[in-house]
Order: sequence, then structure tokens, then C-alpha cells
Amino acid sequence: MELETQILVFKTNICCDAACAMVGSRLNHAPNIRRWTVDRNDCDKVLRVVAQQVQAADIIALVNSSGFLCEELPG
Repeated sequence: MELETQILVFKTNICCDAACAMVGSRLNHAPNIRRWTVDRNDCDKVLRVVAQQVQAADIIALVNSSGFLCEELPG
């Protein structure tokens, strides 16, 4: 049985390459995250995560533990 793919979208303050690299190293090691991007040109610095069986709160905690703000945007 295939797991359902989710797309989660967050507002962050990730604004530079170094910040992306710091958060990215954690996202890349999360087992159920398939892909992620940060649109640093958007005013909300939108983090988009494609994952399976991940809770928004887990992503928020991961980004927060890297020292950055993160809140889920309504879908």
C-alpha cells in the first residue's frame, strides 16, 4: 500500500543561502521528507515540503530548532 503524499506550506524567515543550508541539512535527514524548497523571493519566505506521514508540527519544530521562525500557511 502506497503512502499518501502531502504538500505542506510554511511561512519562514529563511532569507539566505546559509540559512537554507542549515535548515536543509535537517530536512534532508528527515526520513519521510521527499523534497523541499524555499522561495526566498516571496515576502513570506515560503517553505514547501513534499512528504509522507509528516505532521506540520514536526516541520515547525525542526525549522525552529535550527533557529528560524516557521508557521503553517492555510491550504
